Amino acid sequence: MKYKVTTVVDNSVKNGRSDLIGEHGISFFIETSDDAILFDTGAGNALPHNAAAMGIDLDRVSTVVLSHGHYDHAGGLKYLVDTHKGFTLKAHLSAFDKKYSYRGSTFKSTDPLVRDIGAPFSLEELNKKGVEVKLEKTPIEIAPGIMTTGEIPMTTDFESVEDCFYSNIEEKKKDTMLDDQGLILDTEKGIAVLVGCAHRGIINTLEHVVKLTGRNIYAVMGGLHLIDADENKMQKIVNALHRFDLKRIGASHCTGDFAVNVIQSSFPETFFENGAGHIEEF
Repeated sequence: MKYKVTTVVDNSVKNGRSDLIGEHGISFFIETSDDAILFDTGAGNALPHNAAAMGIDLDRVSTVVLSHGHYDHAGGLKYLVDTHKGFTLKAHLSAFDKKYSYRGSTFKSTDPLVRDIGAPFSLEELNKKGVEVKLEKTPIEIAPGIMTTGEIPMTTDFESVEDCFYSNIEEKKKDTMLDDQGLILDTEKGIAVLVGCAHRGIINTLEHVVKLTGRNIYAVMGGLHLIDADENKMQKIVNALHRFDLKRIGASHCTGDFAVNVIQSSFPETFFENGAGHIEEF
């Protein structure tokens, strides 16, 4: 199966294209010979603008897959449900649970440091709009050759979900991001893995994909959420990445400048600058 993957939304814009806008978020438009799938939707503003600028017809989308339930991945759904209801939404069971970011110490929802970072609408609202929603925690087939990772086991000793994520502030309940998942494309070149933020760890994700598919991974694209990673962690990440013998690495969105620079210098022949407007064909 051949695939064309277009980065519609990202923090940055490919080659400084003046007709596109950057936005904190990510969205991939995936085309096969007879189908179109959207993996994540960005925060909301960039999706319709960039799709129109690139001549992408979002009405072709049969399935929208969410990597997880944060606003910068689910926000664009509002535009889609208002303009195009003929798609199925697939996500993890907990993707629409309450989600917060908090780096304070009072543990009160009224603390100004509390940020609601969940999807900007409820599952009930989507149902009322007539969107067909399918929630699963296990890997599911999206289309021939395309499947989700489902829940990703935490197996490495150097990756963890950041302490700032909560599902309940008053109860000090951490969000372990069980809804974090990637998308697997079974291409002629090998497995391509798309990730939204890889909150459960990019190495954990790739190891899980290898176990699921039994095949080598050719490429990985998306956010790696290494924005707070120090030199020690990055060295472990790089060492682990080398084991996969990746041919293409397009780290972007929440990866962070330091991590991007480390990965680029460690994989000069493999790394490419992902951003809104980038097109990758497999």
